[in-house]
Amino acid sequence: MLARRALRALSAAVLASAMPLSAQVTGPSALHFVGGSGVSYNGWQVGAYKATLDNAPISIWCVDFFNHSANAQVWVSGLGGTNPDLSKTRFGTLAGQPTLYKQAAALTTLFATTASSEWGYIHYAIWELMSDPFPHAGIGNSAQTKINGYLAWSAANWTSYDYGKMYVLTDVAVTGQPGCQGVVNTGSCGAQEYLTGSVTVTPEPAVLGLMAFGLVGMSAATVVRRRKRS
Repeated sequence: MLARRALRALSAAVLASAMPLSAQVTGPSALHFVGGSGVSYNGWQVGAYKATLDNAPISIWCVDFFNHSANAQVWVSGLGGTNPDLSKTRFGTLAGQPTLYKQAAALTTLFATTASSEWGYIHYAIWELMSDPFPHAGIGNSAQTKINGYLAWSAANWTSYDYGKMYVLTDVAVTGQPGCQGVVNTGSCGAQEYLTGSVTVTPEPAVLGLMAFGLVGMSAATVVRRRKRS
């Protein structure tokens, strides 16, 4: 009986430690930028970029208009849950988070279902969520109207998505630097920040230790039961 109670308590502890992973920050991980989407708007690549994270191929979407795409060590910050840990992200301190990141993540889902002629407006809507003042150079009134339409769509639809597998990839080098976390960013802040929806998070060492200890406890409990039967 004692062995069973201990096992149940240990299992609960393991589950409690493992469950918040989608909202934790992991890393640093190696992000390797492979290439753009091949679709340009107003002189910028828009849509999903191709990259690898720790050698695993992923799709990424940039959220920072003012910086460039490059290889980097990145923090991997989950958007799952109502209060994700955004302390390592570039825009985590902005008013309105985590809603802004989740609205941007919702917009990324449109690239797969919308004609590439619309991608520029969608991506500018993502950039506008994270930039103040917003870079309006080269954007006419008709284009801004379309961008505003996608912003309205994201505001109305972002709650319909499960963000458990959506993550923010933030260059390790920019975290905590003056001017690199906040509203206005310049080119001095380093590599881009991205969203991705295809990251597999590895449990942290403490969680792995609890899981291993739990397996040992299960094995011990099995031996005890077998001895009692004998």
